[in-house]
Amino acid sequence: MLYKVRDRLNIGNVNTYERFVNFQVSKSSEVAKIIEIFHLHPLNTSKHLNFLEFKKAYNLYHKSFTLNNLKDKNWNRLEILEEIIKIKDSMNRKRINFDLPNDHYIKRTPYWLIGFIEGEGSFSIARNNNFTLELGISQTLSEKRVMSEIKVFLLDLPGNYKIRSKLSNVVALNEDKKANN
Repeated sequence: MLYKVRDRLNIGNVNTYERFVNFQVSKSSEVAKIIEIFHLHPLNTSKHLNFLEFKKAYNLYHKSFTLNNLKDKNWNRLEILEEIIKIKDSMNRKRINFDLPNDHYIKRTPYWLIGFIEGEGSFSIARNNNFTLELGISQTLSEKRVMSEIKVFLLDLPGNYKIRSKLSNVVALNEDKKANN
């Protein structure tokens, strides 16, 4: 799949290792293309916030090499690099603010959901009296809004999926305040 992405976008490299494969984009012009794609097609989760910070760092990085912009901002290259480090230290696992911008909306499509399940889903058989078959999608509580949108999306699919009781829901959100691992 990663080779298809690389070939379709005509950017990046696919690296194959013993136990995993990755797609890497590092050329400035190729990163700009990735930024354009995610600007036009925003991510739905807090990854969108990390993208916005990444974009800010990318723009700062390029300003550090443009003397005219440096004169306008009265910043030197070291100050810009320090700012990029601050941005890096507020992303991903170090993120404390999970509030998406007010104009951000969650775009739910079948293809998006398939991709989300590919990355975040699991299939299991519950060991109860009925051996219930389950599809699970787990996220941190900061992604509750996305999970609620997935629930609405699934319940809006054609079919008889009306919620009858807590024990018979075909789609349910379960919150666990204590994280595993």
